[in-house]
Amino acid sequence: MPVDGNKSPFSLLYTKSRRIKPCLRQFNKEFYSDLQNKVVVAREELSDIQKLCAHTTSDPILIGYEKLCLVKYNELRLAEEALYKQKSRINWLNLGDNNTIFFHKKVATHRMMNKILTICDGSDTRLEDPQAVKGEILRFYKKILGSKFELKRRQSIGSISEVISFLGDSDGGLCKGT
Repeated sequence: MPVDGNKSPFSLLYTKSRRIKPCLRQFNKEFYSDLQNKVVVAREELSDIQKLCAHTTSDPILIGYEKLCLVKYNELRLAEEALYKQKSRINWLNLGDNNTIFFHKKVATHRMMNKILTICDGSDTRLEDPQAVKGEILRFYKKILGSKFELKRRQSIGSISEVISFLGDSDGGLCKGT
């Protein structure tokens, strides 16, 4: 359906996007070109102002300028972070995505880095058998955490008293009313 005479909505969109493109390029060039250096300069400027504020007693003009520098630095830092995020996504798209050989190799490498293939036991003997590695890990944590803990009613009162006396509550203040 033609709109505005004989122009379709898509051709209007195309025309408008062509008109705005130079303005966006100029905006991008002014504010985001050489972003890394702008971040460094803003950080140095903020650091200098903060040093002056530390030596000067509560000058409201200096404090206001410090706030402006901080806002400017944070905006530039966030823009730089967004730029790096976009670059990483572009690199990822250029190199591959979910169903490529590259992706599957990356996943396999990540999985291999997260596996425990060998371990040394308490006597510095290297264990490589998966069952031996599993057994050593279980033995290690059982040693640290203890065996299965079964709490019986008659043992619990004595255990609680021991813990309280260990914590230094000799007057029984924690156990009043029991």
